Amino acid sequence: MRRTHFTILIILLIISESLYLLLYSHLAERLLLFIIISLVNSFLFILAWMVIRKESIPSSRKFLLALIVFGLVFRVSLIFLKPIASDDIYRYIWDGKVHAHGINPYRYSPDDTALEDLHSAVLPEKINFPHLKTIYPPFAEWVFLLSYQLFNESLVGFKALLLLAECATIFLLLLLLRELKLPQKYIALYLLCPLPVMQFMIDGHVDAIGFPFLLLFILLWLRGKRLHSYIALGISIISKLFPIIFLPVVMNLEKGGRKLFAGLIPIGILIAAYVPYFLWDGSPLESFGLFSMNWASNGSVFAVIYSLVRNNQTAHIIAATLLVVWLGYMAYSKNPFIEKIYLSVFCFFLFSSTVHPWYVTWLAVILPLNLRWSGIAFVVLVNLAQIPLIEYVATGVWNQPAWMLLLEYLPIMVLFMWELLSLFILSRYIPSTSRLPQIPIKRPILNRLTQMFRTNRS
Repeated sequence: MRRTHFTILIILLIISESLYLLLYSHLAERLLLFIIISLVNSFLFILAWMVIRKESIPSSRKFLLALIVFGLVFRVSLIFLKPIASDDIYRYIWDGKVHAHGINPYRYSPDDTALEDLHSAVLPEKINFPHLKTIYPPFAEWVFLLSYQLFNESLVGFKALLLLAECATIFLLLLLLRELKLPQKYIALYLLCPLPVMQFMIDGHVDAIGFPFLLLFILLWLRGKRLHSYIALGISIISKLFPIIFLPVVMNLEKGGRKLFAGLIPIGILIAAYVPYFLWDGSPLESFGLFSMNWASNGSVFAVIYSLVRNNQTAHIIAATLLVVWLGYMAYSKNPFIEKIYLSVFCFFLFSSTVHPWYVTWLAVILPLNLRWSGIAFVVLVNLAQIPLIEYVATGVWNQPAWMLLLEYLPIMVLFMWELLSLFILSRYIPSTSRLPQIPIKRPILNRLTQMFRTNRS
């Protein structure tokens, strides 16, 4: 990498870290400062990526080490902050405490009088929706239990476990980039992205623990170790149910009786993890059912459907049906495996009724493996969804105007449609050309397409 570009990159990263450290200050209300810094650092992230991708030469070890160091510094420097934009971490600690005292975490809601003996100065007072039972899958509950046994009610202790998971994620991403013969510098798309940095190291969202198993699933699948791959997928599913969307893809990629084999292993792990809690007088899926059919926040396609049908449940059913159709299409499409994974994740969030910023970290972790500007736009613009929190904290009313959804999703959809159109044109008119992981298409290819269209017209 040229010295000038390297210097510019280091300056951008130092500015980003300085802004992160401002969160320890009292320059403004904490939530407002959080939102401003997430947006400004997202802009700096795009600038940094443009500097990084500008060089076509292979990345040096010194350059890669610099990226890893800054990525870790970003994370470690924020771990001591209290949650700002979400209080989910208090539910995690509470579930671990309940579990540690020999009580099924799925049996009681936090405000149930049966758990009064476990109350402390902080818990369950700071838990949101204390009247609802926990929604988190078994592996997440085991991590909560481990955190409580190691660190009691310490938020920093729990985030230390997330930091370990992040280290594993970074290591596996590097292995995958080597396996896919992609430039190692692509790791910057995850390392430097403010979305996972802030959502995990400040607010402490549990999604981070599922990433190593998701990446291990992909790595083992690519290496032909299918049995171990499906076990890793199953563990990822019981950490956060979201990865279950990959089952149609992996099942269809197998032949004959192995299709059933590919589905039964992850589903078997899911059932085996839940059954003990059902038998232990619990209702593990009660809150999940309520959430999936009633909640709605920051959805794009869902918002359009709801504006037409004006019925929450009907809109949920239609959006879910569209998602199932898309996942079925992905399963039978001829797209490469990694591309199927990316498109499944991306469109899940387009059709979902609820798209919290930390959900989109599942897209951020795939980006280094399948670079697309639509994904970069998503992990940056989803931070706009936090702006309504300011009014919500002040008044208790959640209001996300249509113009804000448009501002967030219109650039994402334009880029996504351009990518799909570009791939269609390439596959239709240039069959010998391999699919391009980087969109938009470079000018020489556009010129070639223009010449082809002119030839066809004449």
